Amino acid sequence: MKKRDLIKVLGTMAVIAAVGVGSTMAYLTDKTDTLTNVFTVGNIELQLKESNVVHDSEDGYLDNDGEVFWTVDFTTDYQYGRKNGVDYSECAPNEIILKDPTVFANTSVKSLIYVYLKNAEVVNASAGTIRTKVVETTDKSLQFTLEDCWEIYEDNAKDGIILKYKTQDGNTFTWYDPSDGSGNCMPIFKECVANGNGTTEIPKDAERGATFQDLDIQALGVQAKYVSGDATVEKQIIKDNTDWLN
Repeated sequence: MKKRDLIKVLGTMAVIAAVGVGSTMAYLTDKTDTLTNVFTVGNIELQLKESNVVHDSEDGYLDNDGEVFWTVDFTTDYQYGRKNGVDYSECAPNEIILKDPTVFANTSVKSLIYVYLKNAEVVNASAGTIRTKVVETTDKSLQFTLEDCWEIYEDNAKDGIILKYKTQDGNTFTWYDPSDGSGNCMPIFKECVANGNGTTEIPKDAERGATFQDLDIQALGVQAKYVSGDATVEKQIIKDNTDWLN
């Protein structure tokens, strides 16, 4: 069987396992829903969380969880968060915004981690800056700077861009423990606005009635073996497990 055919079969097996059919996995993946659900297949587990925020009339939307906690996570209890991320409905020009989606992973094998940002586009790849798209006539853009651990994998994805966690041939990950800082947490955006309190800022020319495209985020984990270093297989795996590519 050709490698391309093998990958296609194994990708199908991953989908079957995700809906509860037990099998021995030779190829492992895990994908988060949009800041809500976690799907676990084999020994790759992912979570995607972000901080809840509080609106301060002077400073904007600031962290309401504490520096090492992220409570917008619906993998545990839908009752204690907002289902599709955080609501920023009272924005004003020049206000600081903390939007800090963060990937957490627990793997027993070397893995590759990808993140999809829907309604985003690249501003400067070398500087790691991206922004929300302008689609409607009332839209303004919010600009973010990527953390250094992420690189732009695909800048022409379907309705957005794909990031990849920087690694030579895959990493193993463990759940982050806030009590001692051990394990892995992978924030996507740098806190680089107003002395580190936010990740972006409402443009000063955002007049009343201005709108912003929703920034939808998903994460995908893939076993690195047989995938890392083969661009064709890597892209096919993403196509088989997501709708991120055109």
